[in-house]
Amino acid sequence: MRAVSAPLYYEWLTAGVVPDGPAAERAARAAHAAAAAGVYVRTG
Repeated sequence: MRAVSAPLYYEWLTAGVVPDGPAAERAARAAHAAAAAGVYVRTG
């Protein structure tokens, strides 16, 4: 959940605009790609 919402929050915080549908789609695709690449694997 954080992987998808963080980019949207950052856009809102820094640019002052409410993220739109395409921004949400980009965030979801980026989170999916990162998960598929193993970025979110827990260790220990």
